[in-house]
Amino acid sequence: MTMDSDDRRILENEVARTVGTAVSRWMKKNGIEDDVNVSAVVMRPTLYVDETGVSHTGPLTIVDVDIACDDDEDDL
Repeated sequence: MTMDSDDRRILENEVARTVGTAVSRWMKKNGIEDDVNVSAVVMRPTLYVDETGVSHTGPLTIVDVDIACDDDEDDL
């Protein structure tokens, strides 16, 4: 069975909302007021190993946050 485009759009919106909420909380906690660009990838690997060497199974969401900064101040 393949997923139709309407179902895919529903899932993408749900993931975007969840990631957006998490990033907003992280920004507030860390006092970040600059604009950010966020990319997220959701995978369903059978097994993955995190940065500490611990093995995990199940879905994996990778979120990359790029903080936009005003570099004009560095050009003095």
